[in-house]
Amino acid sequence: NSATHLRDAMLMSLVSPQGMMAQVPHLLRSSLLFPYAHGTVFSAHQYKKAGNAGLDRALVDGPLATRQVRFPDQAAPVEFIRLPHKAIRKRISSRGCRIGENNVAGALSIRVLFEEHGLASDLDPIVREWTGDRFKHIDCKETWEFIWLTRWADANAAARFARSYAKIATRIGENSRLSGTPRVLVSQRNALVLTPGLLDLATLVQSESEIRSYSSLSEWIAGDCFPESPCPKLGN
Repeated sequence: NSATHLRDAMLMSLVSPQGMMAQVPHLLRSSLLFPYAHGTVFSAHQYKKAGNAGLDRALVDGPLATRQVRFPDQAAPVEFIRLPHKAIRKRISSRGCRIGENNVAGALSIRVLFEEHGLASDLDPIVREWTGDRFKHIDCKETWEFIWLTRWADANAAARFARSYAKIATRIGENSRLSGTPRVLVSQRNALVLTPGLLDLATLVQSESEIRSYSSLSEWIAGDCFPESPCPKLGN
């Protein structure tokens, strides 16, 4: 349909960027184009299901994650993760390290990560099974460490992500200040990425992280926007 054709035309600028877009990092290009390219198809999907009422509902109670825009028929809720911040800080402070950025990567960033490191084919089966993640960047002065807890639709999806990440882990370690090649530890629906200097924190992260799932934006807001504190105010 016309929405799909428009999306595909927009996405061509990711494959062959021209002008100023050629100077913009791949992740930023993808983030800028995503709401226009995939949002068009998402809106067409909502209109097909419920007409103008479907569009109005999407405006009031929009998607929680890019995965819900990219794959609107996938009904799995989005999972939000709170890593055990205080316990991690206590364990790393004696090593001369401090916690830096703390954020969510999301399905879009995971896709870009794989594309940038040469794994660009058949990524949809991986990213559509993402349900949530949270990472912490650890600054140890001379090197960086990294904790990244990812959640997947089932154990097979977690293992699929782990196998794919393992293919690019060496390049990630070599092209950054990370202490070495990241490892992926799979436990049921969890795939935990850790750099070598933090492997001893695996049990702590797996056992003490708090996870909550939400099916809609309104449900997340009603739940006090876990794990954000204070809850972000809409419109700000």
